[in-house]
Amino acid sequence: FKSGLDSFVKEAKFRSGVKVYRQCTAITVCDTDGEGGTSDKVLASTVADNLIGVRGIKAAFAIVKLGDVIHISARSSGEINVQLILEKLEGGGHFDTAGTQLRGCTPDEAEVRLKAAIDEYFDSLG
Repeated sequence: FKSGLDSFVKEAKFRSGVKVYRQCTAITVCDTDGEGGTSDKVLASTVADNLIGVRGIKAAFAIVKLGDVIHISARSSGEINVQLILEKLEGGGHFDTAGTQLRGCTPDEAEVRLKAAIDEYFDSLG
């Protein structure tokens, strides 16, 4: 039961920190300092998946710190190419599912870099 409660609390942290950016993307950061290991990475993916179900959200990004690495999980409703966005951060994936890892930065710095990549993506669309 305790591990189930831990996951519930971490998911609540993700959900409480959701910010809408550019009217159609959602970004959330959960700075758990990596105590959950890979389960936090899976949780980030799940939260990004769930955010796509929110009306008006076309792409979702969940940022989590695991040790000295920042992981970003991205999901799209099919209208925004999250692969192209995360390629700008040395990541990859597919049109509607992508991810990346950043080193040498904090979760807040990762969010700033992500927003810059999102801006560059939208600017390239014209």
